[in-house]
Amino acid sequence: MTPPFEIRIAERAMAEIRRISRWWRRHRRAAPLLFDRELDAMINMLEVHPEIGTRRRLAGVGDVHVLLLRKSRYLVAYQIAPDEQQVWIVRVRYASRRPIMHPR
Repeated sequence: MTPPFEIRIAERAMAEIRRISRWWRRHRRAAPLLFDRELDAMINMLEVHPEIGTRRRLAGVGDVHVLLLRKSRYLVAYQIAPDEQQVWIVRVRYASRRPIMHPR
């Protein structure tokens, strides 16, 4: 069995995650932890199945995989470094914003 991938978070993505989490906790009183829980579940899935995201090209980053956090409606863009057994989360943004990604 292949060991799990290590999940790493780029500085920009970490800043986005913190901002989103803070906003969600302040403004979504019915489900203040929804974003955090969805992101945690996605990270757990990526440790074992990093290839599950849709492949896209991200301006300024290059080729990425993208997953949608369905309930909170955020897109998570990440890159896979198979030789290092790592997944790098590079961007997190609201899905309804103007597109920043193009199909590969």
